[in-house]
Amino acid sequence: MSLWRRHRASLLGIPVALAVALLASGERIGGTWDVAGPRDPAAISTDGWAVIHGQALDGEQVRTVPLEVRLDRMHQVEGYARTVSEEPLPVSLPAGSVMWQAQLSFRADRTHPVQLCRIRVSDTEGRHYLPGLRAVENGDLDGSPCLLPDRPGPRGFGEQPEEFEFLRERPRPLSWSRYVTFVMPADRQPETVEVWFQFPEAAVFPVEDSSGR
Repeated sequence: MSLWRRHRASLLGIPVALAVALLASGERIGGTWDVAGPRDPAAISTDGWAVIHGQALDGEQVRTVPLEVRLDRMHQVEGYARTVSEEPLPVSLPAGSVMWQAQLSFRADRTHPVQLCRIRVSDTEGRHYLPGLRAVENGDLDGSPCLLPDRPGPRGFGEQPEEFEFLRERPRPLSWSRYVTFVMPADRQPETVEVWFQFPEAAVFPVEDSSGR
């Protein structure tokens, strides 16, 4: 059972002041994620795919692995879900905030550890937002936003975590889709979705339609 599901009841009716403070904290974290920032955008093909690269430790060697990513959609939602198969759960948000959901597709070799992939959203004023329900007490932080929750694939050492032995029978697919949610103030609009392994390279996708649903 996920952290979100365990604390579902506590998400309702939380103090607004606390929620707003958490939201502001999330923005500060996003703004200081890396002082360099994604200043080297990866090329985006005509069909919307970009290739980013990251380093993974394989035994005693460090190797560079690619990850393909595409932004399929960005729109406002009222329920929280991480995958197509999950039923969206209602969330009580702080006053003056909304949820935006990015639908992203990924492609990678099953043997490549890609769990260090990260995502953030930048608004039209240059503020940054990290994924998950950071503005909601005990909300899901979505620490691996590029991976399927039940089939994350190998970790940085190229092996499955021992505590997830069952995942050996359910390897990560060659391609998959994820919903990634961001809590933002209602009066701000997302401008870009940024996906990266290692700065300065990043896939920077413009949000072409920020009109909402």
